[in-house]
Amino acid sequence: MNLRTKTLIYLLAAPGFLFLALDPVLWLIDTWFDPTWDSQGFWVALAVFAMVLVALKSGPAEVSEKERRLALGLLVLTALLRLAGRLLAIRGIGALALVADLAAIGLLLGLGRRPWALNPWALAGLFAFSLPVELWLQRILGYPLRLLSAEISYGLLSPFVPELKLQGTLLLTGSTGLAVDLPCSGAQGLMMLSALTLGLLCRRKASFSRLLLLVPLLTTGALLSNSLRILFLFLGQRLDWAIFTEPLHSALGLLALSAGALFVLLPLSRFAPRKPKKDLCSSRPRATRHLLLRRSLAALGFTAVAALVASAPAHPIDTSGKVAKFEIPRVLAAWRGQDMPLSPIETHYFAHYGGQATKRLYRDSFSGGSMTLILVRTTSPLRHLHGPERCLAGAGHKVQRLGVLPESPPAVSWRSVDPEGRAWNVRASFLGPQGESAASLGEVVWRWMGGLRGSWTLAERISPEKFCQARPDRCRAFDAALFAAL
Repeated sequence: MNLRTKTLIYLLAAPGFLFLALDPVLWLIDTWFDPTWDSQGFWVALAVFAMVLVALKSGPAEVSEKERRLALGLLVLTALLRLAGRLLAIRGIGALALVADLAAIGLLLGLGRRPWALNPWALAGLFAFSLPVELWLQRILGYPLRLLSAEISYGLLSPFVPELKLQGTLLLTGSTGLAVDLPCSGAQGLMMLSALTLGLLCRRKASFSRLLLLVPLLTTGALLSNSLRILFLFLGQRLDWAIFTEPLHSALGLLALSAGALFVLLPLSRFAPRKPKKDLCSSRPRATRHLLLRRSLAALGFTAVAALVASAPAHPIDTSGKVAKFEIPRVLAAWRGQDMPLSPIETHYFAHYGGQATKRLYRDSFSGGSMTLILVRTTSPLRHLHGPERCLAGAGHKVQRLGVLPESPPAVSWRSVDPEGRAWNVRASFLGPQGESAASLGEVVWRWMGGLRGSWTLAERISPEKFCQARPDRCRAFDAALFAAL
């Protein structure tokens, strides 16, 4: 088949690729630059495309008919994935299909046969980390990872600190305590070590058995490095070091991560460098008018199906069921409230996906302080609930997580500085259907997937930064009245 014929077929199929890829690509790019996502995926994608360019410039390659068919099969799979994402109104599913797209492109470009050969599957796996994978992992596995890290850290520390006690994710002694909070879950270290492993595998040759061996080594390295980091923080706190200030905090994390990386770097160093495939490509079908017509019709059919997928109506199944309306008094312990309207985007969102949200500004009659209360109630926490740092970052705030406050119910605290330079204290609590409390969204999701269904409530309180420190009694009175009403 000559170049003119190939070009014609590609032109017929090109609109289909555009229909399927445009929305996921735009969404992915948005996650790179929107502070709401706090993603470093742009640098991963840049590294992937740089490696592809180096491989292409290293020399030509011939693609086998088997690889071509496998690539086309992957593209059919991605069309089905995008259809599912479109119907369920979950854009992340369509973005995940880009990973399979890259594997298909790698096969069609013959990256494994170039002089500077790349493994298309490892390259696609590396590209997956350009997506907000860490955020998804924190939501789904953040809570059990925190529990596991706390257990391992307790096992390492207890022989040397006999008075140490473990309460959930809290390491406590008579004088000090350390919360194994969301940043200490180990998800970030697991993602970084996985990306490092896949990046090296792009240029290494490995048998299937060796790849299977890497999985437990990678997991062990990530868990132990995270536990070692917690151990450093705990001991540093006992020695009265400024462990939560930079650069010491990051240096301790880097040291622990380097120790965990040895679990994968040492075995990977024994893998042979990847060389171009030398197996003979299977013979291509003879170019005939019948074959040209068949492939042209297939390209047109692909474009037509892609257009249907891209225009499929959304029918999300993870919408919230009916929830009870908030009956929060307008006066909470001498705090008088005034309703605030939801934004048009928020109103449309809750009308479309169910759930309920309320905003109210309370003012304290005694101190004159102010407290903004945001309440969200839903039976679908994966769809509706998230930490307040996402909305604040999207509004231009600089957000710093302060940790979990041992209150009843527990609250996660942030320091937020708005674009005008004003500092705020933000506290968020999660409440279950029978009054259960959770310290993070990951814990909510884990309990929800474990069968604790019903209405979950996010109670977010925003006050001027120093107010609750100066008048803790007023904030405690507000919280007590609020949770009694809830």
